Amino acid sequence: MSFDEQRDVNYLPFDPKTVVIDLQKAIPELDLVGLVHSRKWCCEMLQCITLGSVTNDNENNEDEIEDGINLNVTARELGTSSSLYLMAKSYFDLREYTRCAHHLRNCTNGYGFFLRLYALYLDGLKHRCDDFVDVFPDTASNQRQATTKASLDNAWLIRLRTELTTSEKNQPLNGYSCYVYALVLKRLGLLNEALPYFVRTVKAVPHLWSAWEDLVTLIDSEQKS
Repeated sequence: MSFDEQRDVNYLPFDPKTVVIDLQKAIPELDLVGLVHSRKWCCEMLQCITLGSVTNDNENNEDEIEDGINLNVTARELGTSSSLYLMAKSYFDLREYTRCAHHLRNCTNGYGFFLRLYALYLDGLKHRCDDFVDVFPDTASNQRQATTKASLDNAWLIRLRTELTTSEKNQPLNGYSCYVYALVLKRLGLLNEALPYFVRTVKAVPHLWSAWEDLVTLIDSEQKS
């Protein structure tokens, strides 16, 4: 194509604000119809467009990250920008837990903090299932293998417990983060420590049904013992 021919081509105008509005409409619609891969693509596009336009409305508070996307929660509650949270959530919905946690690695509070920790928790369970092998305790070799595997299985739980413990020293955990903490403690076999965190969870988030189920199970076990 010659220069004159290129000059005559009618290029579509690109308005970032219009594209952002269109993507904001598309994401919940794709979520509604269950097209999660297309939703992920739109979330990635939205994050790329808004990445360079994130502004800080409150210069004295670096936690207030606004990018013009309305999720009916504040940036402080999310712990990150709306576009980044949407993208990470799209990875979570596709069970790409490692990618989800990676993009939320700087979140230290809010929903983003919970989603990152819960993604790491589920990723640990996923790898544990993938690497599962039957071990027969009839030989010393197999017993050593079982002991080593159990130690490796608990390593990711111990890391999560350490991070949650450190975080709670700095600020109280919200109900959802308490739930992850309770799950980690329960998985480690620390049932007495897990119980109060399940209680805190259902008080803060009474509609979290799975927390009620775990709480009832722990109470029943405690009464029977």
